[in-house]
Formats: sequence, structure tokens, C-alpha cells
Amino acid sequence: MPEEKPEAACAAAAHAGYDTAEKKDRIRAQLNRVLESPAFRGSRRCQHFLRYVVERTLDGHVDSLKERTLGVEIFDRQASYDTSEDAIVRVKANELRKRLAQYYVEAGHEQEVRIELPSGSYVPEFHWVGDGASPVAATPVRRPRRWLGVAALAALGLLVGAMAWVRFAPSASPADQFWAPVIQSPRPVLICSGHPVVYLLARRVHEKFKRLHPDLPPGPYIIKLPATEITGDDVVPVVDQYIGVGDAQTAAQLSALFARMGKPSQTRIGNDISFTDLRNSSAVLIGAFSNFWTLEMTKEFRFVFEIKDGVKMVRDRAAPDRKWALPNIAPDGKTPEDYAIVSRVFESGTGQLLISVAGITQYGTQSGGEFLANPAYLSEALRGAPAGWQSKNLQVLLHTKIIGRTPAAPRVLETHFW
Repeated sequence: MPEEKPEAACAAAAHAGYDTAEKKDRIRAQLNRVLESPAFRGSRRCQHFLRYVVERTLDGHVDSLKERTLGVEIFDRQASYDTSEDAIVRVKANELRKRLAQYYVEAGHEQEVRIELPSGSYVPEFHWVGDGASPVAATPVRRPRRWLGVAALAALGLLVGAMAWVRFAPSASPADQFWAPVIQSPRPVLICSGHPVVYLLARRVHEKFKRLHPDLPPGPYIIKLPATEITGDDVVPVVDQYIGVGDAQTAAQLSALFARMGKPSQTRIGNDISFTDLRNSSAVLIGAFSNFWTLEMTKEFRFVFEIKDGVKMVRDRAAPDRKWALPNIAPDGKTPEDYAIVSRVFESGTGQLLISVAGITQYGTQSGGEFLANPAYLSEALRGAPAGWQSKNLQVLLHTKIIGRTPAAPRVLETHFW
């Protein structure tokens, strides 16, 4: 795998976000809040990684934020180490992005300075959401020559009047046309993430383990007891307290995307979502088997999620024998591949536009989120769409390979328009 490098555009975007001492102070204050949060508190390496790249960027040394340099400075690798064989920096960068996503998806952080580490770069970007400003732009602004001033002023009125039409005119990219109905909606878009039910062992199980192993120093430990030693009362279901990493990263990506578009958004998690909410605003549903509303609102679509004989799968309702499952999924959920469905439906039963992005597992959801947030992926999938697709309902079936615990680029298997 080639070494990730900070592109000039990323560096320009990052620099525009800290061009004053006041902004630098605000970024450092936000950095401290992020590092002290539960999302980062348990990983000193990720704390060190994020602080290093942010401080180097604020100090103007973005040219040093390369994979090899980070491997030496942060992870104590030799200067001659083989980055193609040792992926420690890339792996930790992906973990860092997930922890940032987990932080910003939590309620109360919507208006804070947003620190992001773009995919493919180690140069952080800073977005001033709380100021209502658009994210920093990577394209330099050129000053017009004096003799162009009069012409520019004369054209300004025409540009302002035509801006709304030009933004989503037929010449706009397919990705812009996909999102146009969401952007044009007068209300904030809801980003609705589900929550998995997590089962924890009751305190008495831990106490039983300590009695069986009194000489062990303090843990944590992976507790293994005979099945006869654990009863149903020992397993405690916990709801509304956790969110999948793939769901969190997708929610953060979409929140950042809407911020770049100037579209207000609100993030809702778990049972904090009602049918009344879905009737009042356009919504993006994230996750499948962890999100009741996804399964409920998409069950009449062509591509649907199902569980049969305990096996989770995607099924084509137009051809019931066509199914996509994960035969090699491990008990802990790890899988070498996953499938995801992205849907955009105008008439979903709520009276509002509904978009859903979900995988069989969190990896598919994360890949689907990347597909939606990356204009290149979305535009490529829609280039062969039928005429008038902009006002049609649509579904895209995706497949992705999982490298370690990170999804590779999504691949389009099927598209359906109606």
C-alpha cells in the first residue's frame, strides 16, 4: 500500500482554518476537550498522535506529516523501516478517525470546532461550525486586476440571482443532484443512528471470577467460566448507551458533509427518534439491524435486510432467490467482506425525503457512509442512471472487502430506480 501523503489542497485547507492567533487558541482548547473525552481517554497512542499532528499543523510544519516521519516520531520506528510492511501509522490513523467520529457524534458537540483527519492525509482540518461559517476552502482566492473591478461588480447581481439555479442545474455533478432535495428542504436534516444492545456480565460473575483466582493482580481480564456457572440472570442487556463504530463514523462523515454544503443537521441516537421526527424533516437512517427505523421504513423496497435461520443477509425482493450473506463471519463479528444498501426515497410513508445507509455489519455501514460522503464514488455510480433519475427513488447495493478491520473502497453491485 502506498504511503499516504499530505496533499497541497489539504495543507491549504488546514492553514485557512488557523490564520489568526485567536483561532489557534480555540483549536488548542478544542484539542484538549477531545483528548480528555471518553473516546480518547483509553488510548495514549491516539492522544499522542492527534496532539502531534495538530500542533505540527498549527506550527506550520505540515510538510513533515508523512507516514515515515510519523512512524519514527510517534511509534519509535527506525528511520529506514519499510512502510509497506509495517502499517502501524495507517492503522492508527484509521483508529484516530473513528475516535474523532465517535466524539463528534455524541450530543453536545455539534457547535464545537470540528477537528478532522481526512482520508488519505495526515494533515488535520479545522471546521468552524459554531460560527456558522462554511468549512475552509482549499482553492486560493485570486485578487482581480483593477480594470476588472467594474465588470465584477456588474456581474455580481446576476450571479446572486442565478446562484440557486446554477448550484443544482443539470450541469452540476451527479453527487450534487443526489443531495439537492435534501439541501433544498427548509428544515434541518436528521441524522438518525441506531444503537446495538450490549450484553454485560453482572457484578456477581466478576466476583465469582475473583474468588476462583484470588492471586491474580487487578485486571482487566477476559472472563471464561463454564456454561454451567453462568445463568440467564448473570447476563444484563444494556440499551441506549452504546453506538457502533461504523455508525459513529458514518454519522460524523455526513455531519461534516452537510456542514460543507451549508445545510443544518441534527444527530439523533437510539430511542431519541420518533415517527413524528421523521414526518417533520428529511432524514438519513444509519445502520440496519441496530436501527429499528431502517428495517421498518425500508422493508417494502427492492433490496432489504433480513434474518433467516439466524443468518443476516441482503435479499432482492424482485428475485427472492438472490441473496447476499456473510458465510465467513466470525463469532465476534469480524468478516472479510460485507454488503451495504444505500437508498434515497421521496415517498417513504413519512411524507418526507428518506435516505438510508446500512450494512449487514458495522463495516458495511462504514463503507456505505464513505460512499455517500465521497462525491467521486457517488457520481461514478450515477453516471449511467436513467434520464430523470434526479426525481426518482433509487437504491444502490454495495460490496466491500475488509482489510484487517478497515473497509476497502466500496464497489457497486446493483442499482435500482423507480
